[in-house]
Amino acid sequence: RRFDMRPQPELLLLQKTMVVAEGVGRRLDPSINIWAEARPLISAWMIEHRGPAARVAKTAAALTRLVDHLPRWVDRLERAAQATEAETADTAQGEAGAPVARGGAWLWAAILLAGLALIAAAGL
Repeated sequence: RRFDMRPQPELLLLQKTMVVAEGVGRRLDPSINIWAEARPLISAWMIEHRGPAARVAKTAAALTRLVDHLPRWVDRLERAAQATEAETADTAQGEAGAPVARGGAWLWAAILLAGLALIAAAGL
């Protein structure tokens, strides 16, 4: 209340479950320390789900998805660049009346693709 924070129902349920488990444990063995008993399980879970190997596996999975989608992105960018080049060639005329070559679309497509790859890598 002091900081106007609302408790999340999941955390309340977790806390309630932990209190009940500790209460049952204390009834069975008054000298039990629930935190000491839970430490190996929590440590193993943390290593499995949040450790370096898990992070490498998540990164590899994300990179695999990125590589799987890359051909479609390149194809779409290529079609967009071709459409842009065709459109600008039809509308833009040089001094001699010849169409002005526009190679900038490929540059923007490459910048966009690199940006998407960086965002995907940074989000991991």
